[in-house]
Order: sequence, then C-alpha cells, then structure tokens
Amino acid sequence: MCRLIKVLLLVAIIFSVVHFESVSRVSVSDLYPEPNTIFKDRSGNILRWIPDVNGERHIWTSLENIPLVVQKAFISAEDHRFYSHPGVDALAILRAVKSNFTEGHIVSGASTLTQQLSRMTYPRKRTYYDKLVELLRSLRIELLLDKEQILELYLNRVPLGNNLVGVKAGSKVYFGKILSRLTHSEAAMLAALPKAPGKLNPYGRNISSLIERKNWVLRKMHINGHIGSDMLHGSLQDTPVLKPKSFPFGAPHFINQVLPLSGKGNLTTTIDSKLQNRIEQIL
Repeated sequence: MCRLIKVLLLVAIIFSVVHFESVSRVSVSDLYPEPNTIFKDRSGNILRWIPDVNGERHIWTSLENIPLVVQKAFISAEDHRFYSHPGVDALAILRAVKSNFTEGHIVSGASTLTQQLSRMTYPRKRTYYDKLVELLRSLRIELLLDKEQILELYLNRVPLGNNLVGVKAGSKVYFGKILSRLTHSEAAMLAALPKAPGKLNPYGRNISSLIERKNWVLRKMHINGHIGSDMLHGSLQDTPVLKPKSFPFGAPHFINQVLPLSGKGNLTTTIDSKLQNRIEQIL
C-alpha cells in the first residue's frame, strides 16, 4: 500500500509538472501588441488614428524614447523592486496576504510589472489556479527577456483609460505632448491611471481621486530617491492641464478611399496638411 501511494504521488507530481509547463508557456511574439493603422501626412502629422480590433489606440515607442521620469513614475507606483526580483515579488506577496487576512477581504495586490504584462498578454480569471499560472509565466518571461525589454513592453501595453494603451498614446491624448516634454506631475498622473483606469478617468467625475493618486505617486518617487524635496513640493502644487478628448480626422475622403487598400502600422501619404486645410477653407 505504501509503495502504491508513492507511485501515485510520483505520477501526480509528474502530471502537475507537465501540465503547468504546458499552460504557462510564453511566446515572445505574443507580448508585442498588434499595431494600429495610423495615416500620416508627408510631414509626419497624424491624419487618422484607427484603433485595433479591441477598439484600443496605441503607438509603439522604444524605451530609449521614454524619459526616465516616466519610467521611474510607473516603477514607483506599480513595482518599486522591479529591478531586483525575478518576476515575482515574494515580499510584496507576503505583505498583501497579511493585509488581506487582517482586513478580511482583498485590499492589497502584489502584481509585479512582469505579472501585469503576463496578464495583459494572456488574460485569465482571478482564481488561485490562474494566479499560479500567471506567476509561472512571469518567471518564464524574465528568463526570456531582460528588464529593459520587459519595461519597454509594459509601458507600451499598460491601459490608461478611454481605450488608450501605452504611455505615448496617453501623453498625446491627455496632454497633447510628446513624452520628452512631460512634467513630473504629468508623468505621475499617467502612472496613477493603471490602478483603476475607469474610476480614475481624467475626463470623469473622480478627478479629485486622480489628483490624490497622482500626488501619492510623486511621494513614492521621492521616497525611492527619484526626485528631490524641491521637485516633490513643486509637483504636488502642479495640476496638469488636460486636453479635450479628440482624435485626428484629416483628409477624410482621401483616407476613406485608401483605407481598404492599406495594411497596419504607420502609413505616410503624400498629403500636405497645410495645403489640404487651405484648399478645404477655400472650397
């Protein structure tokens, strides 16, 4: 009987290893989002920005084009031990378990940036089994990619509300700026959004909650040594000015004609926007 139990236990272990190895597989190509279709004029100005099949708008940008202030804001807000853990933060998990047990319900999470990237790529339910698969996938992602690649993917895939994905899209729509021109306060506001993109919607009614979360991110950046006291004080007093929600819709008849013939990605046309606008005014 004892021998039978050992055999059954060995079979169960082998089955579990094979099963979880299979369900936690990662393909690097899956981690990269399908590009939007973006039509530009001859000078690079966007004429039409067409969302993907999920209705989301995003613009890929390399990590070297994402300022350190933006990188540090997201790391401080979401995973301040990002560069020291292997994809799973054991200390954060223990802290979250303690907090949730003490409160009697879930009040704290412990997802690393790598886990969030895994969840964005391979959505799963919030069961213990699915959480285990997510943890295993995160470890495998860290084996396949270095930290810079993971951070680049995360910052290009992070949901920022209003069907905007990634920091470049968020910066363009919310502030009308390229990433390099963002202030510390604006970077912190972007980093505040992933916690609850719907509830903290910049165009919604909970703008006070968003400002509170933005200030929390700034304080975390200060605690982690990314900004000094003077910058913290000034940024706390700064309330970012939001641009009205709008998307480019230039040369509509021309774009509608070439749209069925186009592929995905950035498509540069021969349109001269200034000349086009002047002709439309004359007509």
